[in-house]
Amino acid sequence: MSNIVSSILSSFRAGIVAIGLDGTVAYVNPIGAKILEGCPLKEGENIHGRAGDNSFFRVLSEAISMNYLPTRVEVELPGKEGDRQFLGFTLSDLKDGEKRVGICAFFKDLTQVEMAEENEKLNQRLSEERANRIAASLAASGLPKQQITAKGFGSSRPVASNDSEEGRRRNRRVEVVIEK
Repeated sequence: MSNIVSSILSSFRAGIVAIGLDGTVAYVNPIGAKILEGCPLKEGENIHGRAGDNSFFRVLSEAISMNYLPTRVEVELPGKEGDRQFLGFTLSDLKDGEKRVGICAFFKDLTQVEMAEENEKLNQRLSEERANRIAASLAASGLPKQQITAKGFGSSRPVASNDSEEGRRRNRRVEVVIEK
């Protein structure tokens, strides 16, 4: 493998699996190996023998004989320690000149993406609840409810970096604006 090809493949920010037309796994990049830790796939293995292991391997096995490859597929895999893992991937023909010699899968672990989205939703809900508690407290102390507006901004308006506990503490705040 040339240095430039090796550099490109090692810097790619997704998992890559290349499989020959006979089903032999020809290449798994380091990110792909890490993503697939819960169900490892090794170079030299035959994907057809692993097709029953999970839906990702089954799609890869079946795709070898397809004339048109699906462009976007999502599957669920058994993850590490029994957790569920979600992969999003696209398939491409692997060619040597004009001759099709196999398929290539480019994939990402969507589990972390979904967890980040869930965390964002949780942060938003907690922010709204915090603002509503303060508004209720102000109303209970006699301020007319029609003069109170509560808004939660979640993580959309930080005043500090969330890289430290102190920054996260500073971002868990309520700002009160009094308009005349």
